[in-house]
Amino acid sequence: MPRSGAAPALTSVPEAGEAPGFEVAYSTYFHPICAYLQRMIGNPDDAYDLGVASFEKALRNWAKAPPDHIAPWLYRIATNTCLDELRRRKLIRWQPFEKFAAVFHPGHVSHDNPERDAIRGEQRALLREALEQISPRHRAALLMRECQGLSCEEVGEALGISKEAAKQLLFRARQQLRTGYTALGGEPLDG
Repeated sequence: MPRSGAAPALTSVPEAGEAPGFEVAYSTYFHPICAYLQRMIGNPDDAYDLGVASFEKALRNWAKAPPDHIAPWLYRIATNTCLDELRRRKLIRWQPFEKFAAVFHPGHVSHDNPERDAIRGEQRALLREALEQISPRHRAALLMRECQGLSCEEVGEALGISKEAAKQLLFRARQQLRTGYTALGGEPLDG
């Protein structure tokens, strides 16, 4: 999957130039959505394919896109595309994400301390394992909020729920993550 530069051309969708604003949205959100999908599905090639499929679906429905809420709308399409694929495979596997660990341990950012780095590696492994134990909906909400930086309102829109329901979902997801992390032997997480 290309990691930088312009988003690849949607060669299989010739009408992309006929949808006002689509090309800008595509070039702006393609890479962040592929990164999100990679964390959800665990494979960069699959994430790239799902990203392209998500944007093809978005283009087909571009007339229905909410002009002021494009990002949550695109994340919702990507989330649904990914969850459909995971259901089809009957395999749910999540990719590790180091940024998420920093949210819970902001003091552990130094890279000049081998002991601290080893502890951080162990904490990340426990965090990944705890994250695998929570539901896909909770994982998706956490990834969108903590890794992709979407607001609670945007997470709610992406998941088709209200802002208040998104806050509750994120609260429960964080609780489950903390409980799972602690049960696996990790130190209690703050926050």
